Amino acid sequence: MVATPGVEEIGEEDVARVLALPAERLLIPELPTLKRMRRLNEGHRPTTGPRPGDANYMVERSGHGAASTYAFRFGKRNLFKIGHAEDVQGRLAAVNQHGPVEVLNEQCSVYLTHRWPTSVDAYDMEQRLLKHMEARPGGFERVQCSEGDLSSAWASALISDYLTGAILLAVGVLVISTIDNFLRPALVGRGRRLPDYVVLISTVGGLSLIGMNGFVIGPLIAALFVADWSPFTEEQLHS
Repeated sequence: MVATPGVEEIGEEDVARVLALPAERLLIPELPTLKRMRRLNEGHRPTTGPRPGDANYMVERSGHGAASTYAFRFGKRNLFKIGHAEDVQGRLAAVNQHGPVEVLNEQCSVYLTHRWPTSVDAYDMEQRLLKHMEARPGGFERVQCSEGDLSSAWASALISDYLTGAILLAVGVLVISTIDNFLRPALVGRGRRLPDYVVLISTVGGLSLIGMNGFVIGPLIAALFVADWSPFTEEQLHS
């Protein structure tokens, strides 16, 4: 049976006549162009997968290493894959290996990245970004949206992390200054000053234990303790 349509199979006698024709062996020169062509052919040859075998693996991974939040774009389409990885280029290669590149003649490329000091931070931004885009069609960390929508959600997910830190810092400064400037004089007098760390710990402890009332009760307990403890310390110093 002939595998190629339109080709006629010749008989043994015709094969013998062809082989009996005078021939001269020629050596193909080793040209750089031919070498590049051979490497290109080898690279596009279909892979058949590795042979199964026995193996032992020990995996150890830390979430404290630097990582990046990324957005890959599939070709020039409005289709993006969101995720995080320590090695963005390695992750990109792995994603493209599992896509039908030879059918669609398209593959993913890096569209947006942001580097974080830990993998946990990169994961948190990924989740914030996916939360912003949850109304968009998609699945498996893929989102179908416009460039503008992704850029807006990306900025929101990025700013919210820094904004949270700024708000916590501002609230901390406000709480400490408010307590030290207004509550402390009313509680223990202006001549006695609560250390900043005592104000912070007592306020946070009060809020966590009894809610908003702890904003006042926590520093109040700390101030009373300092006021009651001071006579003993002064007596010890003079004795």
